[in-house]
Amino acid sequence: MQEILQRLNRGLGVRGSMIVTVDGIIVSSLMGQDLDDNRVAAIVSNVIQRTQEALESIELRKFSQYILTAVHGKMVIQDIGNAFLVVITDKGINLDHTLIEIKGAAFKIQSRAKIED
Repeated sequence: MQEILQRLNRGLGVRGSMIVTVDGIIVSSLMGQDLDDNRVAAIVSNVIQRTQEALESIELRKFSQYILTAVHGKMVIQDIGNAFLVVITDKGINLDHTLIEIKGAAFKIQSRAKIED
């Protein structure tokens, strides 16, 4: 998992990445020095739970990808089955190429998880 996160982090404007469960348990993390792993995991857990509750209330069930755009950066949360891949980027990044990389990384993580089960 670490090598997949390392590859993602090499992308232009990527500040860090992690794999986290719905409950905020960190499976693997390579966050930049300016990002606190536990704080990011807690925020992500809250966003996932609240968003899924809202989606269920209108019968959309759950999301596959969530992009949060903030003043100083972006957070992409990608469903990977039993957990979520999270990527934090700079504010000015064009996500087109990065989203392709994230989807590829998610596929690799899901494939490894099936092999390890």
